[in-house]
Amino acid sequence: MNSWSTIKELSTGKLITSTSIWIFLVPAITKMGNVTEEYMNSVFSISIVSSFSLLCLYFSAIAFFLSSMIYISMCPLIIKKFNSYSDFCKEGLSINFLNKTILKLNHKESEILFNKIKFNVIKASTSDIDSPNVDTMTISIGKEPKNYSFKSSDMPDVFWQVYDYHESSRVCGQSLCWVFFVIGFLLLGYLLISNLIIVIFEFCSYL
Repeated sequence: MNSWSTIKELSTGKLITSTSIWIFLVPAITKMGNVTEEYMNSVFSISIVSSFSLLCLYFSAIAFFLSSMIYISMCPLIIKKFNSYSDFCKEGLSINFLNKTILKLNHKESEILFNKIKFNVIKASTSDIDSPNVDTMTISIGKEPKNYSFKSSDMPDVFWQVYDYHESSRVCGQSLCWVFFVIGFLLLGYLLISNLIIVIFEFCSYL
């Protein structure tokens, strides 16, 4: 669950993207209520929802907005851009794109990913190095660039090795996203349950 792909699904989902409008609507509704009360000399005013409900709605929208901003700024490009290897192929991209994503890693991260690829992907033989069916990945570990050549048929495996590594990277960013998601959903849940209870009590009073 703790992965960028899950955060991506939530951040780009209709529920969270649709709540952002309340960041602007809630202040407008509050202002409208204040103006109405002022000009009607408190004799007549429009009461749309309780102020506390508006606050819950407003701060849940803020929480979802902040989580989305963290996702946009911290989620690795390969996760934001693709859902699968077929998406990668449709873009017509090559090993050069994967090399660029790896260049952004620090010394320790690069070394971990390089060892992971070495363990999971068979290295091309020396006789195949100059073959057009061989791709070469360049990983810079500190100031020392390391090349790893593999057969083009193994490109899907290499893609997923890089993808899965980025999936679990930048844990602090992921954790912050989840904190704001939880806050947002708790506020929305409270709002839903409290209003449901009010409706039930109102309904029961007419029985």
